[in-house]
Amino acid sequence: MQILDYNILQIILDAPDRQIYLVTEKGKTIQYCLIALEGSFEAQSPTLKIFKTFKSLNKLYVLTEPFHATLQSLLKEQQNGLEIGQIATIITDVLLDLLHSQFYAFSLQNIFIIKQNNQIKAKLGISNLSCDWAFSSVDGVHSKATSVWSAGVVLFYLCTGHSPYNCRNKTEIEEKIKSFDITDIPNSINKIFRQMIISMMQINGGRRGQIEDLLNTPQLKMNLPNRDW
Repeated sequence: MQILDYNILQIILDAPDRQIYLVTEKGKTIQYCLIALEGSFEAQSPTLKIFKTFKSLNKLYVLTEPFHATLQSLLKEQQNGLEIGQIATIITDVLLDLLHSQFYAFSLQNIFIIKQNNQIKAKLGISNLSCDWAFSSVDGVHSKATSVWSAGVVLFYLCTGHSPYNCRNKTEIEEKIKSFDITDIPNSINKIFRQMIISMMQINGGRRGQIEDLLNTPQLKMNLPNRDW
């Protein structure tokens, strides 16, 4: 992962080609497929807002190593499912990003997977403005509690390979969210992860687990010595 030290003067999002072009202060144009950024942003902001967000940042994380475009592509590749250690690593990275940033609305497509020396790392970032659906409708507002719920949905997806909401449109999803019951969580899921999902996907935001407490879960805590938090 490389850090760009020079200022970004202009960001061009080419929707048809699904590319992002950066115009730097040195007059160079750099092309990347995906970019993960440091700072806060709204996952489904209009292009103009994202442009302003980029310009306000001091640093930009640019994915230069071989990586999977999104978490979904990794899950498709891992036909036998992810290992417990891989799941713990990914959800730890997601929660750490949520702890230090303001990612109030994100989906599976906002999670980038980077492979380095056979190790998997996860990073939240912009997903080419093409999220299938946002998880933030559970509360009606964007908040840290909403992000915890979103991460719970992601953890469910990591453990099962599918969404807890098998719906065709946003209306159906919202109805399913309101009627979701913890008994819908398969007992076959790792016990610790299942308890985390129950805590994270509470409909009442006040009852959801806190990010700091979730990071102290044994399966996740073992990942923390190698990460800043």
